[in-house]
Amino acid sequence: MLDLSSHIITQNAWRLLKDYADTFLVIAENGIISRNKAEHLADMARFRNRLVHQYWRIDDDIIWDILISDRREIPEYAEKILHAVNA
Repeated sequence: MLDLSSHIITQNAWRLLKDYADTFLVIAENGIISRNKAEHLADMARFRNRLVHQYWRIDDDIIWDILISDRREIPEYAEKILHAVNA
């Protein structure tokens, strides 16, 4: 999701990113997703960074809860991106 979004941002010459989480905020600023959705996805990106860089400090139960509750975000986001690209 981050890589695809970064390509879209670069291709359209939208503003520079501050960090990975900012990727989704830029996508929202340009009307592809809502601000609320962008903030949720930004939180997911921040969690991803914690998971990669501080994996020993992450509780397995938290990871499981996120996987179960947030797994629908990926296909929903992909659909929004496809709609925007094909528009």
